[in-house]
Amino acid sequence: AKQVIMVGDHCQLGPVVMCKKAAKAGMSRSLFERLILLNIRPVRLQVQYRMHPALSEFPSNTFYEGSLQNGVTAEERRRPNFPF
Repeated sequence: AKQVIMVGDHCQLGPVVMCKKAAKAGMSRSLFERLILLNIRPVRLQVQYRMHPALSEFPSNTFYEGSLQNGVTAEERRRPNFPF
């Protein structure tokens, strides 16, 4: 194939490797991290729709330098008649 579409990025939680032999073989580094090391630059989406804006603030600031935008408002993420 000339192109591959993969979902995820190198900022997400990496693999948990329990086997020391596998860790030494490089399996503790995610596929996305390995691609970055090979100078393959990802195209990252800028807008998230899954989380409430209050929840997305942490990953945006911690992992994406504040660049993650919200495609939903706090009002759109409200659940009517839910006691919280």
